Amino acid sequence: MAGSVLPSPYFSSSNPATADVDAERQLVATLLVNPELDPLVAQLTPADFQIERNRWLFEAATALARRNEPVNVETITDELQRMGRLPDLEGGIYIMEIAAGLRSTYQGNWYAQRLREAKRRQLASMLPALTCAPALRASGNGTDPLGLVATRLQEIDCEFPRLATTSAESPEPPTSLYQRLLVPTPQVSGGLGLVGELAGLLGEQVGSPRSYNILAALATLSAAANQKAALRLDFGTIRPNLYAALIGPSSVYHKTTLINKVQGLLRQAGLQDLVIPSLPTSEGLLRRLSEQPAGILFRDELATLFGSHRRRYLQDLKQDLMALYECQPYSRELAQKTVSVDDPYVSILGTTTPTKFFETVSHGDWHDGFLVRWLVALPDQPPELDRKATLLAPAQQERINRAAAQLARIAQQEHRDFTVDRDAMAVWTDWRKERLSDAYQNADDLGLSIAERYASCALKIAMLLRIACGGDSRLMPGDVCAGITLALHYER
Repeated sequence: MAGSVLPSPYFSSSNPATADVDAERQLVATLLVNPELDPLVAQLTPADFQIERNRWLFEAATALARRNEPVNVETITDELQRMGRLPDLEGGIYIMEIAAGLRSTYQGNWYAQRLREAKRRQLASMLPALTCAPALRASGNGTDPLGLVATRLQEIDCEFPRLATTSAESPEPPTSLYQRLLVPTPQVSGGLGLVGELAGLLGEQVGSPRSYNILAALATLSAAANQKAALRLDFGTIRPNLYAALIGPSSVYHKTTLINKVQGLLRQAGLQDLVIPSLPTSEGLLRRLSEQPAGILFRDELATLFGSHRRRYLQDLKQDLMALYECQPYSRELAQKTVSVDDPYVSILGTTTPTKFFETVSHGDWHDGFLVRWLVALPDQPPELDRKATLLAPAQQERINRAAAQLARIAQQEHRDFTVDRDAMAVWTDWRKERLSDAYQNADDLGLSIAERYASCALKIAMLLRIACGGDSRLMPGDVCAGITLALHYER
């Protein structure tokens, strides 16, 4: 969830004022996906981290590295469980949120420098206390307060020296055209339109986090858009189908209720035929798509899908879903008969808990390209535990009716071929190139896959936002910047 546009639910106001919270989180996130220690990162110690939770993650990562064991989200979760720290991290939610917030895979040296300087500031801020009367009394009569300060400064230089750098190391990440346009967070040209309206309605009815509601609204719109939108680029055609996962603790975030509300909206819009039944096998899914190739699959528990490789009768499901995501003709031999899906268009909206997610996915799911196709929403606010149920107001029902009518109109539209404004394409190209370059220079195959997939996701979201606002089929810089922002927010 890099480049998050929403506040973290796990940010504590009790963090030390001298802490560089962003640098701590980014450095730990870097270790989760790039366990090879950068030269400056290797010079850090747990004491460099002022936020206790981040210190635990760093300790777990370095403990694994010392034992020459793999360092990734799964192994760090196991190590924290062994250390007895996992319950203090919401059973792994904080780890996911940290990993999802990574902005750049290879800026460990830069964040390490910031951490060390923050630690030195923290210790320096304590120096005035050495000159107070109690400190002098504890040190004995006649002690020179300035001498105490000088001594402590020398100790700080010994314990936490400035990190040794080389001339080849950039002191700060480069500023790109994308970064200049994206900060502050850009607004979508014309606003969020129907996406914002749907997100607001879902939040009012369900009490679910806004991060969930926006992703659920995008998935709803992707289903309604059906096969009637395409952006034809030289490397291939992009269609706005999405695979979306809502991950959070059970019950308190109302994930299943949210999915049920989305299904209800589609039924009210007369689009119930787009809902793909939760078929028990991959063969059943393909047979259904061979008859009706477009639709949205709802799963109130994605663990069975994420762990499908462990069941013999579902062992081909991930392979099928990866192929179907591309919206290209697909066929497979089933029981001596070839089943073909000529023009697939499949979206998925499902939920699971952090525990079940970690239990069912593996590091291979990243490298084989399955997980990089997913947008993931984590809670962006605490649960509304004191929320009271109320009767549905007439005005609220009218808004629901209008939203359903808009979805129906979108589904009835003629096919739209999208184009991209020249400046919008420059923004997208600059951002994509920067991320691919980082991964390529560091021989990071996974980083290359992530950068490419989420570049496409940004355009998918931009198309959906344009449809939601009722505009023409030309993506403008505001649309693309908003698409990038949301793609980064929902990136793992």
